[in-house]
Amino acid sequence: MLEGVHLRSDGFKELPGGEPTGFNKSEGTLKLGLWPVEGQRFELKLGLSDETSHEDYLGLTLADLEQDPHQRYAASALGLMRFQRTQAVLSWEAEAGSELRVRTVAYHQALQRAWTKLNGFANGTDIHSLLQADPSGGTAALYLAILRGEEDSQGAEQALLIGTNDRRFQSVGLQSEARWTHTLGPVAGTLETGLRLHQDRVVRLHDEKGYDMLDGALVDRGEDLQVTTDSLSVAQALALHAHEELDFGALILLPGGRVEVVRTFVDEEEADTRVVGLPGIAAMLRPDPLLDIFAGLHRGFSPVSPGQAPEVRPELAWTAETGLRLHREEALAEVVGFLVDYANLTGECTMSSGCDSDAIGQQFNGGRALVLGVEALGQLRPAVGPFHLPLQASYAYTHSSFLSDFRSDFSQFGDVQAGDRLPYSPEHQLGGRLALEHERFDLGAGASWRSAMLDVAGDFPATETDVPALLLVDAAVGVRVHRLVGLRVVGSNLADAATLTSWRPMGARPTPPRMVMLSVTVGEG
Repeated sequence: MLEGVHLRSDGFKELPGGEPTGFNKSEGTLKLGLWPVEGQRFELKLGLSDETSHEDYLGLTLADLEQDPHQRYAASALGLMRFQRTQAVLSWEAEAGSELRVRTVAYHQALQRAWTKLNGFANGTDIHSLLQADPSGGTAALYLAILRGEEDSQGAEQALLIGTNDRRFQSVGLQSEARWTHTLGPVAGTLETGLRLHQDRVVRLHDEKGYDMLDGALVDRGEDLQVTTDSLSVAQALALHAHEELDFGALILLPGGRVEVVRTFVDEEEADTRVVGLPGIAAMLRPDPLLDIFAGLHRGFSPVSPGQAPEVRPELAWTAETGLRLHREEALAEVVGFLVDYANLTGECTMSSGCDSDAIGQQFNGGRALVLGVEALGQLRPAVGPFHLPLQASYAYTHSSFLSDFRSDFSQFGDVQAGDRLPYSPEHQLGGRLALEHERFDLGAGASWRSAMLDVAGDFPATETDVPALLLVDAAVGVRVHRLVGLRVVGSNLADAATLTSWRPMGARPTPPRMVMLSVTVGEG
């Protein structure tokens, strides 16, 4: 199988100088399969991707977003990201009768990514805070005018630092899984065991230099390029897992566990070694063919990145869920309650989270935190003559809170009091969709809504510097004009909402505008 994809867009934002804001992306995939003998299969997958995007981290003030949500400031004109990715995956599958199946995969991926973008002002002015405040006077208003291209830079302190984050990632590994289907009296079981050897490697070379804003354009100050980061980080991991599915008829038990050994290195010197056990168990009870009752308890883990301070601890959590599901032909109803108890929630500084460039890559402890909630889903698909009327509704409630007081240098934590809610975690999410289906055509409309979110840990009600509620409406129409030809028109954000969706990384960012897509499909459908 050979597949090629090319995507191109002029972008939906505009720079005052007319510079490009879109992207070009191409991907190619080749798959080769070989069956040398019955019960064995080899597959080779090769992939190549290339992308050029004229994008930057700089956003807007709220007032500018409301006036023209799709504008970009002149200070973001040099934003340019290029990446190339290669992938190779070789897999082997073998079956011994119907009871035993083994799959082994060797893989390698490489990604080179260079992103040139605005890092900040030479004097360290916090652009995120500047844009949230939207100053109307004083020195802060001058810096805002420089970002817009309305005022010229005066001296080195008002210079804009433009830098390139050049990173080269490599991941390579070998993993093998075996599935054994067996019976023991009235109990049917499926045992899965697996092993993975994995290595991640990243070389970071970050630089920056000063530019002046002159007559609405960025002008190189002619200074030497400064290297801000030059590092090599490596992580090696061994993971072992075992998982059993025991079917007692009306009751299914799923015990399992995983052990991970993770070693990290910074500039070829060992930084840390951790061993962690991750048990879990789930169960499903079916007292009636139309009713499922299920529950589960699992431990989660996120390792410490290479080169962190000694006090940084890994993220550990227990996740529990329970619920029930009613299903009958064209109807489904499901309710699930969940709880995540973090022994230590971590935050990581990235440019996209709005951190200062000198803190990029640092991790921070967030202490104990609790996330709990409930999700509900309902689906109906009644038939009326030759038509079907699919109806779907969903709702999710999420409550999050820190369980201790602390102060953090992570930009989204800050001064946290016990009971404060996590940032960018909406309390309510609601969605619905109604359609009309026929063998020759279909049409439908849907809407999704989420409540307001906090930009920094705190409590509701949200303020003007947080993220407001968002409502999006979409619709789709499909027609089969011939046995082998189908047409479909899909429209998203039909109300053309221009709502603030995030204050990160630097300033207000809007939803994409109304978009309509036409597709033509040739083939049996």
